[in-house]
Amino acid sequence: MPEFLGKINLTEIDIGDDFPIFSNCRIKHSTGGRLEAKIDVDLSDTLTLGIDTKLLLNHPRALTAVLPVELTVSIVRFSGCLTVSLINTNDPEFVDLASHNGGKGNGSTINGSAQKSNSSKEGAGTALMFSFSPDYRLEFIVKSLIGSRAKLQDVPKISELIESQLRTWFIDRCVEPRFQVVRLPSLWPRSKNTREPVKTKVDDETGRKNL
Repeated sequence: MPEFLGKINLTEIDIGDDFPIFSNCRIKHSTGGRLEAKIDVDLSDTLTLGIDTKLLLNHPRALTAVLPVELTVSIVRFSGCLTVSLINTNDPEFVDLASHNGGKGNGSTINGSAQKSNSSKEGAGTALMFSFSPDYRLEFIVKSLIGSRAKLQDVPKISELIESQLRTWFIDRCVEPRFQVVRLPSLWPRSKNTREPVKTKVDDETGRKNL
């Protein structure tokens, strides 16, 4: 946590009342030849997260001034085109962004080699890949209250800064050409996963002995 921030307390959380609407599903072939589903997503609800903290001024000495801050961020509308497909995690077409953007120099090389070794140990597998088209719509309402006695309410610059950071976070992770990959467990029947009740096993062995 940055030195200029105090303890962060969660004051409000609301996950809304409605469900997202999924419609107009289209099955198409991607440029790589695999099948993918494109689904329109629309959510009109209020998802809220509220916190309070303190801005700490540590110059010229520690805790020279303390400024209370209350923030409430709400998502009131989201719509966009969701692309979903099943992929092979060892397919060279998919580049691990973390190994390229994790840093520069030897540290990045070490991390990249470690990730490659981990992926090779895991072996081939199926994963769910999803991303959103760049023409998505995302609307926020940001409320702020700064100060203890003379309070500043809903400062525009703070709202713009928070909204910009949230949009950047979302774009860097989920908006095409970037995507999220979620590894799926194997559902294929395998002998090492086979189980049976102990009583049934004992009865089978007894029957074989009698034969």
